[in-house]
Amino acid sequence: MKTKSLTIDWEKITEPWDWQSVHKEIQRRGNEREATGVTKRLLNHLQPLPRSLNNLINTFTSAIQPSVPNFNVLWGLVYLNIKARLNPIRGYSSSIDI
Repeated sequence: MKTKSLTIDWEKITEPWDWQSVHKEIQRRGNEREATGVTKRLLNHLQPLPRSLNNLINTFTSAIQPSVPNFNVLWGLVYLNIKARLNPIRGYSSSIDI
């Protein structure tokens, strides 16, 4: 079971993510009917994160040209962190207090 979830997580991380897809996912999650007020507030606070992180990435990429780093894993990790926060494992409390 644990290996299967790690494989699924790795597949999710390595999907081609960018800041727009993470931003759209945050918006989609915030518009779900099941989302509580606390969840919607959290997601509203997170909405500027993808664009800000993208600006940081662009500055870094400009500084190391002509190298072209791949940031798909970074965007996948951001997505998984949002997913983990919104879908906590049963029996475990969240480490973030809102």
